Formats: sequence, structure tokens, C-alpha cells
Amino acid sequence: MPCLLLEKFPYHQLVWCLLYVAISTQPNITFGIQQLTQYLDSNAIPHWNMAICLVCYLKGTCNLKLHLRGQNPNIKLNGFTDSDWASCPDSRCSVGGYMWSLGTGTISWTIRKQHTVAASSCEAEYMAAFECMQECIWLWALLKGIRLDLTSQPTQMFCDNDSAIALFEDPLLHAQVKHVDIKYHFLHKQVQSNKIILLCVPFKNNTANIFTKALPTPAFTYLHPCLGLQ
Repeated sequence: MPCLLLEKFPYHQLVWCLLYVAISTQPNITFGIQQLTQYLDSNAIPHWNMAICLVCYLKGTCNLKLHLRGQNPNIKLNGFTDSDWASCPDSRCSVGGYMWSLGTGTISWTIRKQHTVAASSCEAEYMAAFECMQECIWLWALLKGIRLDLTSQPTQMFCDNDSAIALFEDPLLHAQVKHVDIKYHFLHKQVQSNKIILLCVPFKNNTANIFTKALPTPAFTYLHPCLGLQ
């Protein structure tokens, strides 16, 4: 039986501090934080050790900074979306994640457990892309408020699932996903109106993978420059 930490170790305080770092300047630790936050109510020694390992990683990479570069009119808004199908062993819900970059640096990122159980990896990617698209609409409005209108041309959003992309582009395939909540079909309308272009990206180049999976070290460090971390 695992030994509960209770008040012996400040697990909650440490996780919240790490969460602040992940939200602010270190998107590369977002997946690790998402795993730690699932055990706030029932944590044990292994969870504390994992949190300490994350602190050691941050100490060893303290020179890694998030860089934002780009000049108007060549600056572009690009999105990457990914999901890990049925990754939760208890609920079998999938985990979805996305990131948006402006120029060469990441400006928005998140990871979230999906509320609906997806029947396939295609559906999980479909729902993750909807969350990514919602953030895109908010970013359009935010950037327009600072006189940077990027809606004159379609915004590119990248996904590594060919079936999900085909589902977005071909309305005839929607009969196969009628059971998916109607709000997710809003993305299809955005694609049809040419506001968003969905493109396929190889798995190793999908930056959103770093938010949804525990990647091997070479793949993990390979994606750092894609996030703007240098």
C-alpha cells in the first residue's frame, strides 16, 4: 500500500510552482506537470520523486529560454495539434494538446484531458483539433487588437493523423461521426470557409507531441527549437 505523503512533503506547493513555470516560460514540461496534477488528492513517494526529477531537469536546463522572433509582414500564426488516444487507464479518455507559434516562438500551448471517450484515434484527433481551433479564434482577436491582422490569409494548422484531416475536408465522411458532439463539427465549417488550412505533418515534426506523450530523449530535445526554446 503506497505511503501517502500528507503533510510530510509539500507536494501541492511544489506542483503549483512547477505549473506556473510550465504556463509561463517552459512549455516542454507541460506533459510532466499534467501527470503530476492528477495525483494532488492521492500522492505517494513515487509522485514526489517524479516532481523532484522535474525540478532537477529545470535546474540542468536553466539556460533554456523561450525566444520570440519574426517581422511583419512575413510573420505567420501556425498551430500544431495532437492527441494520445485512450491514455487514461481509469476513464479511457484521451489527452489532447496543441500549441500556436507566432514567428519562431510559441505563444500559446496547453494539454487537456478530453471529457468524451473517443471510439478511435481519429475521433480523439478530431476533438483535439477543435480545441486548437478555438484558441486560434481567440488569438485572431487578440492580435487584431494590437494591429496585427492575420486573417487575410488562411491560418495553417498541422496534424499527424490523415484520417482526421480527411474527416475535416470531406463532408460525406461525417456520417461516420454523428455521435460526436455537434460543436466539434464547427471546425469543419472553418476549413470549408478557407479560414483554416489543415495540413499533414510527419509524426516526428509534430511539435504538439511534446504535450501529449512521454517522448524519448532524442525526440524530446529535437522539438525544443520548434517551440522556440534555445
